[in-house]
Amino acid sequence: MYMKHKNNGSKMFPTLFFTFIALGIACLAAIYAWVLINNYEKGVAEIYAQEQDGYVQLVLDQINLQPENTDAEIIQNILGTLDSSSNRYWTLSHDETLVFVKDVLETSRYKSFSADTYYNTVSSREFVTGLQNDQVKHAMVIIDGRKFIASGVAFVYNNKNYQICLLTNADIMLENNTYLSTKISLVIMIAVILMIFVIAVIILARLVNSLKRQLLNGQQTQEELRRNIEQLDEKLRNKNLYDSKTMIFGSSLIPTMLKKLNERANRPLVMAVVPFEEKTYQILINEGQEILGQNVIRMKMDASHMLLIFVQCRKEAAVEKMNLLKQYAIVSECIFEVGEQENVSEVYQKEVIGIASAVEAGKETAVTSDEETVADQTLSDIADRIKTEYSNNFDIDDVKKDDFDWI
Repeated sequence: MYMKHKNNGSKMFPTLFFTFIALGIACLAAIYAWVLINNYEKGVAEIYAQEQDGYVQLVLDQINLQPENTDAEIIQNILGTLDSSSNRYWTLSHDETLVFVKDVLETSRYKSFSADTYYNTVSSREFVTGLQNDQVKHAMVIIDGRKFIASGVAFVYNNKNYQICLLTNADIMLENNTYLSTKISLVIMIAVILMIFVIAVIILARLVNSLKRQLLNGQQTQEELRRNIEQLDEKLRNKNLYDSKTMIFGSSLIPTMLKKLNERANRPLVMAVVPFEEKTYQILINEGQEILGQNVIRMKMDASHMLLIFVQCRKEAAVEKMNLLKQYAIVSECIFEVGEQENVSEVYQKEVIGIASAVEAGKETAVTSDEETVADQTLSDIADRIKTEYSNNFDIDDVKKDDFDWI
């Protein structure tokens, strides 16, 4: 369970990691875009302020063209003719006293008040006090909590010091339909781009996750295939190692083999004892399979005798096969069949009583796991070969199909 949670966590790690990275980059990009938009707004405001400076200079020139006017005449003949609103208006002050603010109504509210009363913030106060004669300047000021683009100039008229200013609400200027629509479009475009970026990173992270899982699954499949191949190789090695077609088993295996034959009740069963000499060994190894068939187990009893066990073979067929060995001067010393109800080990010991060492070898002894494996493998191979041959020609020494129930 721990490993499963650990694997799930490792699989989720790339997705979460890249998602957080993408969100971090998107946040940084959004902040950068916001800074750029603010700088763009400042640039637009600067351009507007410069144009507004020119407008203030034009009004100042008109005032200077009409000498000897009183304050009221300046207001009536010049400032009174200019468009004013709550978002864009003019102010005129003389010797730090307000003379005109926006319109007649607003002027009556601040008449005879000092300029500091209206310019009641640090930014606005610094702007007005910093005005110089005949040099128009601009700045962003705060008045009554609102941000204004202020353009102003100080001048001397009829030996009196005046300050004239034009104030434009910055928010109204920046909320101009064309600019505002452009700004909104730009914000939407940036948001969409960042969203696409984040989604693309998440998709790529999931793709990497999927490829990683496929790679892990492929590695697991390869590992499983490798294990299966190793198992098949081991089985093939064992099959070749214990193949009764190419081997003559030692006398120590006789008790185990007889026990397994008895347990499997593989009848009919015929045994034959033949002399064991060098030429007998060579003939049984080289030509034995062709002469005796594939269902014969060859076992060395002692230094001078060999036991041949014919599995699923009647005595008549076994005798016929043994007669073929006479051409090689191999004659059986005894040949006998084990009955359906007889114990294989007991019949073996009874029939070969004249061969002392063989009888000793046939007695019950402790059986090792290796001997069990060899005996089982050998009998299984013979069973497979008998089944295959039976299915091919249906005539194996007159054996019926029911005789294979032991397999």
